[in-house]
Amino acid sequence: MQSISMRHTYVCLHLWLASFSIAFLPQASFIHYSVGNQLLSTKWADERIQNFINVANVTIVIPAYNEEERIGPTLQSYSSYMRARLGESSKIVVVDDGSTDGTCDLVSGSFNDIELLSLPTNNGKGAAVAAGIDHVCNFHPSCNAILVADADGSAGIENIDTMLEAFINVLEGETATTVRPTVDDYPPVVVVGKRESASSSPARLLLRWGFRMTVSLLAGDLKVSDTQCGFKLFTPSAAQTLYTNLNLKGWTHDVEVLYRACNLFQHTIREVPIQWEDREGSKLVKSPGGVVGISFIMLCQVLWLRIAYEMEWWTAALHQD
Repeated sequence: MQSISMRHTYVCLHLWLASFSIAFLPQASFIHYSVGNQLLSTKWADERIQNFINVANVTIVIPAYNEEERIGPTLQSYSSYMRARLGESSKIVVVDDGSTDGTCDLVSGSFNDIELLSLPTNNGKGAAVAAGIDHVCNFHPSCNAILVADADGSAGIENIDTMLEAFINVLEGETATTVRPTVDDYPPVVVVGKRESASSSPARLLLRWGFRMTVSLLAGDLKVSDTQCGFKLFTPSAAQTLYTNLNLKGWTHDVEVLYRACNLFQHTIREVPIQWEDREGSKLVKSPGGVVGISFIMLCQVLWLRIAYEMEWWTAALHQD
């Protein structure tokens, strides 16, 4: 059993606070930001990936809470791309997390080919994703890849090409053969997007960096640098295991999912860069306390997560069908 000293905790929190202070210095001349112009190609690497497309049943799970003003364009672009690229067997499931606006009416009235799962109350993004994954695994047993994406469409659906490329590479390596269409053949795999964006402000980028660094110190090596990226691809076995009985049901749930994958189940994890464009109307920004206040709460939850799992107050049982 490892111990977590108070000195270690103070160092982590000071690191985050330092990044916040730097981020909001007005027009600081020493802040420079450049985005590498080399991203993984979104073209299909070779014929084997197209072969997977031909047999794949990809389902996208999109959690939504009061997204009436932002989710429409996302569903339009995602639905059109999937029909053209992935075929009719692929699906989109929107999980409404107790919205009080017209999100449900918009989805059900304008998108007949999209499934809507409506939760009676707002329980948090993690709870909504978990409900969507449970629905997919129980009612779409032929699904062999689950993509979790944000309702605002910050990650364009064309990024799925890059994600699937990494996904197939891992599956072929794990099974030591060409990818087979049978879901039971697939080992647990998680592919996480890493946000690369030219649209993010220097302040947002530095806060994001500070949060990432502090999470890595508090939670340990989670095999990825960008835990909060809202674009993750799972095999169904990995998704159902990692999202069953989550303890953190809000924005911090991503850290718990990856902590479980690394430390409890030793799932295979890969991270790939994706194109990302920050959208207006972020729920994080509009929350009481704003980005800074919510980020501090999230980091406290991450610290509690580490302690709870180390002390075995929290456990995660392997999902049994």
